[in-house]
Amino acid sequence: MTQKPRSVGRVQCTESLPVKTVRAAQSQQNNASLASVLWLCIYLPRLPVDVLFAHSCKRAVVVEEKAGRVQVMVCNRAAMDGGIRPGMPLAAALALQQQTRVLQRDSVKEQQALDRLARWAFAFSSRISVYSGNSIMLEIRGSLRLFGGVTALLQRIKTDLEGFPYDYMLSGAPTLRAAFWLAQHDPGQIVQRTDELVSALGELPIEKFSPNKKLSMRMRRSGIRILADLIRLPRDGLGRRFGLEILEIVDQALARRPEVIEQYQSALVFSMEREFYLPTHDLNRIRPVAMALLQEFEHYLQDRQAATCRFQCKLMHLSLQRTLCEVECRHATSRAEHMMLLLEEKLSRLQLGADVISIVISSSYIDDYRPQQSDLFARTAENSQSWSELMEQFEARLGGAALQYLSVCPDHRPEYAFATTSSEVSNHAMCSFLRPLWLLKDPQRLVVIKGQPHWQGVLHVVQTCERLEQGWWDGRDVRRDYWVAHNAEGSKLWIYRDHRKEWFLHGIFA
Repeated sequence: MTQKPRSVGRVQCTESLPVKTVRAAQSQQNNASLASVLWLCIYLPRLPVDVLFAHSCKRAVVVEEKAGRVQVMVCNRAAMDGGIRPGMPLAAALALQQQTRVLQRDSVKEQQALDRLARWAFAFSSRISVYSGNSIMLEIRGSLRLFGGVTALLQRIKTDLEGFPYDYMLSGAPTLRAAFWLAQHDPGQIVQRTDELVSALGELPIEKFSPNKKLSMRMRRSGIRILADLIRLPRDGLGRRFGLEILEIVDQALARRPEVIEQYQSALVFSMEREFYLPTHDLNRIRPVAMALLQEFEHYLQDRQAATCRFQCKLMHLSLQRTLCEVECRHATSRAEHMMLLLEEKLSRLQLGADVISIVISSSYIDDYRPQQSDLFARTAENSQSWSELMEQFEARLGGAALQYLSVCPDHRPEYAFATTSSEVSNHAMCSFLRPLWLLKDPQRLVVIKGQPHWQGVLHVVQTCERLEQGWWDGRDVRRDYWVAHNAEGSKLWIYRDHRKEWFLHGIFA
């Protein structure tokens, strides 16, 4: 008996088709309908006030001047609870809450906060965009598999965002504009398919997507209240009546037209400042703030797989002067603990003549991270790293010129074949003959008995001669024949005979 096919979703199958096959077909179809990109919007509705008055339960507002009057631009949660709203005249706001803190907008600090968040966001995506001056956009479609899906990734992002002193709202959509609108109107919603954008954005008030208030009023007088009302109307009539700009904005949000994306690219220069609530000269209060800034610096370097060999710590004073601590590393590093260890050597010797109002950590010496080559066995590598860190501590405490390194000079005369330098250089021996590391400051004349040189006994030559004839051009002419010799005590010596046939001891082998 022939079985009639039945419809399961959009998949035609017979009764004998396995259930696993039907589910696999449905899964493939759902995956095919997903948008190729998914933008996550981190919307910061109170950024202007958060950067100036964070972590406080007191009321605060940021004001701006419009049409000759001062009005509230942004207010924090405490001010909102007291009845203050954005757009309210400042006099009316103060009449409601007299103890409200009035602040002027600081665009520089807002940009610094956005830069900080954008640098942090590189841990989750390689495509970052700063959008509309108060939002960070992350393209997370390519990161879902790495972090275990949308739910796990959002939980990870929310956990990290709790460490920032900013109020935020999250939403996701296949387009930047749609994600931005959802974050303002319906935060928490994640739309992954382009065919769901119309229904997700249909209830959006026209004030959210209209370019200006005059156009919003004209559209309201025409009976358009929400985005769904606009979409139902003929496009030609809308374009003639309200302009093509509104159609272009809606098309970009609904993925009907591409939107230009300005991808965030930070310069390889780090600078971050933290202010103290009260001026202080107590280093015990300065150190934790310096460590927090160095941890931010560490995240900045690790996100870019970079390292630094030099950074600055500036302590700012009320008198507009600053105390500068410049720290250098022997090897490029990205570890905050190591940088703090070197900075501590500078801070411990400071004599502050004035109170500190803020601290700045900055560096322009940033390069790609190149791991140090080490031996196969971990013990050797650890010992090498510990020795290097010890040398850096000495240099930070005593100064770069306190430690001297030996380097080879292009001269065959032993007393002129080396020099001291303030930096470590790679040395290559110029001579193939065996020479000792321990040279006498002044060669010692040897006693000769029956033609044999003596030093704690008769010396027996055990190596062929190394002849030197050099220095006639600088007035320090030498003509010598060097040998390696042993005595009865087992000492291994480096001796020579000059042109006067006299024997001298010049070095001792270990």
